[in-house]
Amino acid sequence: MNIVPGVLPDWLVSIENLKNVIRDPLAEARRVLVVGQGGEADNQEIAMLAEKMGAEVGYSRARVMNGGVDAEKVIGISGHLLAPEVCIVVGASGAAALMAGVRNSKFVVAINHDASAAVFSQADVGVVDDWKVVLEALVTNIHADCQ
Repeated sequence: MNIVPGVLPDWLVSIENLKNVIRDPLAEARRVLVVGQGGEADNQEIAMLAEKMGAEVGYSRARVMNGGVDAEKVIGISGHLLAPEVCIVVGASGAAALMAGVRNSKFVVAINHDASAAVFSQADVGVVDDWKVVLEALVTNIHADCQ
């Protein structure tokens, strides 16, 4: 449908069609840190750790529903369906709705203090420990390797 008249009025100098391009850092990320309800650290600390790893941060729906987290960062059926090279899932039980959002990741690391969490059955590597301690060690090793 063409809404531009065949002859432009004198006051209209030109018409330019612009595409509405919205950049989605989560969808484009090579590394993603997905935080569930068990990720009880404050959001600034989570963002800092993710930045040091060169990762974008996403959250489980349950975490978002508890407040304090941008709903645009929900991972899973009700949010983003991701395919990063590396996805680190921390403090999440591994609910099907969340894991659908990371299913296409090339490599999934799960970190949870509960050894029986379902997230481990869907991860390439699982670490049973306090996720914050593990991420801090990971960040330290990443920086050591880069020097």
